[in-house]
Amino acid sequence: MSAEQIAIMRAELTKPVRIDGEEYQWAKASGAVFDPWNVFPEVYGSYSSDFDDMAILVLENILANKWGAANGESLAHEMFRKMLCTAGLCTYGTSPRGCFPDYVDGRDIRPELECLLEKWREYRIAAWSDD
Repeated sequence: MSAEQIAIMRAELTKPVRIDGEEYQWAKASGAVFDPWNVFPEVYGSYSSDFDDMAILVLENILANKWGAANGESLAHEMFRKMLCTAGLCTYGTSPRGCFPDYVDGRDIRPELECLLEKWREYRIAAWSDD
């Protein structure tokens, strides 16, 4: 399953966040634009900006090697961290306990997680500009 989700993430990262001249919701419904929640089909995250805010914070913290309540995280954040691990995008470490960027196909996945974070920030703005 993780190889499949990694392939889905890589495919999503090739898509634009917006298409000039296209209405955003139409482009999103057609699958033509980036949707980070396609990487995590077990969660209907695209229905709430709160889900995006949570995922963005977790990715920021993972890339900065931070975690926990002192860094704005709650149980929901911890659950999303576990999803990143089960998707094979991060490794769950036991000392310290937490998620760390993983190696996939012998390559450090950190650059792809950085790209995912940047595009997710753009997606959040595009999807919830009326918030």
